[in-house]
Amino acid sequence: MSGFRETAVGLVPSEDIYKDEHRKRKYILKYLIRCSSLMEACQFTLNKMKFFEGFPDLDFIWGTVSGYWSEYSKLAPEDAILLDLELKYDAECPFSLADIKQTVGKWFAEKDLDSLHVQNMLQGYLKEYALTTLKQKLDSDPDSLDSAELQNFAERMRPALLEPTQRNPFVGSPNLFLEQNKRIPIGIDFIDALLDGGTIPGEVVGFVIPSGGGKTTLVMQGTAAAIIQKKHVLILSFEQKLEGDITGRMYVLASNSRRMDWKKGDITKINAAVMERWRQAQPLWAKYLHFYDNWVSAEFPLHSVKEMFTVIDKLAAIGQKPEILWIDWWGRMCGKLETAQMALKSDYDKRKAHQTWLHEIKSYSEEYGVRTFLMHQLAGAQAAKSSRFLASAHDAMENKNFPQMLDYCFVASKKDNMGRVQFKLDKARSTKGDTVTAYLNGEYCKFESTAPEYTSSLLVDEIGENEDYDE
Repeated sequence: MSGFRETAVGLVPSEDIYKDEHRKRKYILKYLIRCSSLMEACQFTLNKMKFFEGFPDLDFIWGTVSGYWSEYSKLAPEDAILLDLELKYDAECPFSLADIKQTVGKWFAEKDLDSLHVQNMLQGYLKEYALTTLKQKLDSDPDSLDSAELQNFAERMRPALLEPTQRNPFVGSPNLFLEQNKRIPIGIDFIDALLDGGTIPGEVVGFVIPSGGGKTTLVMQGTAAAIIQKKHVLILSFEQKLEGDITGRMYVLASNSRRMDWKKGDITKINAAVMERWRQAQPLWAKYLHFYDNWVSAEFPLHSVKEMFTVIDKLAAIGQKPEILWIDWWGRMCGKLETAQMALKSDYDKRKAHQTWLHEIKSYSEEYGVRTFLMHQLAGAQAAKSSRFLASAHDAMENKNFPQMLDYCFVASKKDNMGRVQFKLDKARSTKGDTVTAYLNGEYCKFESTAPEYTSSLLVDEIGENEDYDE
């Protein structure tokens, strides 16, 4: 690598660039020590290329941070780093332990977590490392790598070798545009109408809905519609386990029945027609439904957005790549990521991280070609207002910029005393308007475009006995 020289202890920087390289790598290490996504993406490669080896003080810290990640799959907290450094410090080391500990303390105290510049720096280092390694192999034995091995090597190093490329939609036929922009129905008619027919693979659609306003109902209804079309559906649940209410909703939708049909407590008491419809639907649901609720558990960590999308890799490997991804819901997902990334101490840190995670969800959705639906909760003063009040998706809790990071975003009003909910598309694309009224029919576990035939008992069961209504 340019600017380095061979010594008895390996490759080290030349004296004239040591200070500059030390400064750059110290800057990178500051981010690695606090950013799970960077550590996950780079730890193995940085160890392989011995990235900090020529810088004893940085290598001393990296050994602790990297070792903790390898053992626990999470970032080391500040006190664990400081303790480990103290335990392994040798008085003969050429640097001061006090200075090292002071440096680590400053890193954890800093609020800046914008890692884009660090990512670009690492890409530059990895690109040079990749090309240097490939050149050394070819120089030592030109016949050592066949075309398949070269292609495999290039694919493994692809993230480090990305270059800007020019594109022009007028080169070639319009058929590609028409095919790429063919909208696929979700299967919920009033949502599809506002989206002019559905969504395109790679798009991310958000739903901002008050608590109890139908977030999970939409997830289940969209899932049922996709399964009928024989499409693989992936649900990542951060709020509810599969047992109980979720399974009950699925049974209702699969058998086209009602909640009360599944409250018998004994399978022999369930209506024969309902059970027959359930048996007919069972093979489709068993094949096309992929439900993951691991992250509901406090003991199951989530370190990065990429970690969620690796589930798609596993399903694709067995021929079950999902076309649709539902994430239920954003708030709980952020809570898991914030727990893993302990450096997010201030509101500013969290807002910056939230922007990054939304961007990553969009990027990975495009990369995997899935249609992603991200549920979020309307809360606070906006959610407490009357059911006649239709908020903006910008009022989603602390995430004022939530809809700006997505392709489209719906916001829902509170449910009124007739079960009516207004849905508004913040980023309107339909020429037919941007607002529609739907009816939340809890007994059938779905939204309907027209008013359901309520009885007084169903109305109480649907709306809830203790809810305050608008007169």
